[in-house]
Amino acid sequence: MTDERPFWNMEMETLPPEKLHDLQMQKLKTQLAYCYENSELYKKKFDDAGAKPQDIKTWSDFRKLPVFFRNKEDERQSRMESEEKCGHPYGMHLCAAVESLIDARTTTGTTGIPTYSYTFTKHDANLWKEALARMLWRAGVRSHDVLLYGLNLGIYAGGIIADFFRDCGIGAQLVETGVERGAEFMLNIAKSTKPTVMFCTPSFAQYLIKKAPEITGKEVNALGFKKLLTTGEPGIGLPEVKKLVENAWGIRWYDALGPTSRGNSVSCDMDEFQGMHHVDPDITLWPQDLVDPITKESIPVEDGAIGEGVMTDLERESCPFIRYAYGDVLQVFTETCKCGVPGIRFKIVGRADDMLIVKGVNVYPAAIKDIIAAFYPKLTGEMRIVLTEKPPRVTPPLKMKVVFSASLEKHQLKELDKEIKAKMHSSLKVTPEIEFVPEGSLETTTGKAPLFEKRYES
Repeated sequence: MTDERPFWNMEMETLPPEKLHDLQMQKLKTQLAYCYENSELYKKKFDDAGAKPQDIKTWSDFRKLPVFFRNKEDERQSRMESEEKCGHPYGMHLCAAVESLIDARTTTGTTGIPTYSYTFTKHDANLWKEALARMLWRAGVRSHDVLLYGLNLGIYAGGIIADFFRDCGIGAQLVETGVERGAEFMLNIAKSTKPTVMFCTPSFAQYLIKKAPEITGKEVNALGFKKLLTTGEPGIGLPEVKKLVENAWGIRWYDALGPTSRGNSVSCDMDEFQGMHHVDPDITLWPQDLVDPITKESIPVEDGAIGEGVMTDLERESCPFIRYAYGDVLQVFTETCKCGVPGIRFKIVGRADDMLIVKGVNVYPAAIKDIIAAFYPKLTGEMRIVLTEKPPRVTPPLKMKVVFSASLEKHQLKELDKEIKAKMHSSLKVTPEIEFVPEGSLETTTGKAPLFEKRYES
């Protein structure tokens, strides 16, 4: 195989729509039957719905099934039940023998009991390596590249991506630093290993813009990177954030999703963000299945539709997910992308559990963050939404902390306050109450940036 081919898997990634549809349905029927036969949880889910796997003959039939996992709490309940009934923590949706598992990683557990979402047999691991290779290849990663790994390592999902990268077949060199070692360690490693690709969160990419001159004496664009690949939170889909980061790094920025959950996806090489292309629709369904974030009722998947993505594995052995509402609210695009590559695309609008309701208006923090980023360099882009009561409902006004740049004079804040409020009212129909704070006032992070200051928990 040559580095010049446009796709990692030329056969699967260029399937005509009708052949892809037939393959998906064939795999879906087999997966549903497998889950029904091997999982007490899935047998009960089907029986409660008054259905059997053999009843599912069309997409319409499939979408009539209820959402089997409505949120992460359902998965936690499955873990606790399996510990009590079966003596293992992998959940009642485990379909393979425990002895066949070769890898088991948990979620971080920051919002509750960790779950073993990232549990694989050898077959499963090979599928995810294939999906990762497709994703990286579309972002232009080739055998001659050196990738600096800036996600979390260890027992969590981030460590799996590093392990899979090593064995996915592309042959690029992995510099496995891990974001937990901090910015100084990572930047010093970058100086000596001369990586061409950075893989991290959008927050960390922005953090390095500030830290690189302090630590290395040079701007981040002097480090020699050719590509930036990020995952874990909204970034490239926010136009002003995209402009800020690409200008500072001096490179093309690609956003990615996967390869441990949901549909593995990556953005394309276009100046204007076109959404992320789903690269493994023969392995996992996700943007192809949408529900209302509140009612969990199915929404037609058509160009421009917005709904919560529902994940279904198509040939997973270990812990398959069937109709799992993962919490990400998507806008899907079914028309052929401007880059010329067909297939479904999507952008993440926000998290269903992050949505705020202000005077009847649904507001996602990602949209607020993009507005704040538009005022760079007067603002640094750092912000917090201050909640004095448990969301999603917010008693007006929406309160915010926003960091202003050290170069900004305090007398300029009054006019800036007016401009931000006008922009937010125009775009989001919300007028906030803003507290401006100086640089260094908000805790920075090497991982995902916190969105909220939850005063109601104090």
